[in-house]
Amino acid sequence: MRDRLKDFERRDAQLVIVTTDTKVPVRGSHLILSDPAAVVSATYGVAFQVTGGHNRPASLVIDRQGTIRFLYLAGTRPGHVSSSTEPEPDAHWSYDRPSPDELFRVIDGLDKRAADQEGKLAALRKADVSALIRALQSEESYLRAEAASVLAGMGTKADAAVPALVAALKDKLGYVRSEAAKALGKIGPNAKPAVPALVNLLKDPDEGVRWAAAEGLGGIGPEAKSAVPALLQLQGDPFETVRDWVSKAIGQIG
Repeated sequence: MRDRLKDFERRDAQLVIVTTDTKVPVRGSHLILSDPAAVVSATYGVAFQVTGGHNRPASLVIDRQGTIRFLYLAGTRPGHVSSSTEPEPDAHWSYDRPSPDELFRVIDGLDKRAADQEGKLAALRKADVSALIRALQSEESYLRAEAASVLAGMGTKADAAVPALVAALKDKLGYVRSEAAKALGKIGPNAKPAVPALVNLLKDPDEGVRWAAAEGLGGIGPEAKSAVPALLQLQGDPFETVRDWVSKAIGQIG
């Protein structure tokens, strides 16, 4: 990447490498941030949550409004390496990153990409429950997350979406799981069938997902009484926000 910095600069784009690992292998990267994981998570929470809460390299293109317009997780294409157009079957999965030219195509097409994404989001915000349920299975993670968020805004009127939202709690991306959990809480007591799945989500490696699970259980209220023992176990979570939501949820459940 560093040998193509001028091409990034010509596009008025900044190349930033963020890592929590103080022992970074050479592999063409360099360490610019060695803060503890909790600090990095607080500072770059959205980007890290999008990667699903795992220590997995990710490439993101973020526009000037702070919206993630492109996401690529290392290991998505086995045998692909950023330095070659030819497949290398024995290559380690961590070498699977977008090449500079692939990133330039994304950057050069940001205006169109943004317009397309905003159009799809606007349509979702006007969609009915059945269309939103279908959107929860979209290939695009931002559409899955937005569908859950819109369902949350419908509250009890979205109770037909409970099974689909429960399925979304297993989404590979943390921010989608979080939105699904919060939507179930907004639906309220009618989301009781989701309680076992939300309890399981309290063990998620992503702290944002854990507090969303607690928030969801609290929103379901007394119908989520079976979740109290699991919530009590989470009172020692290392993240204060998680502990706060756990206490609030226990109070709401009663």
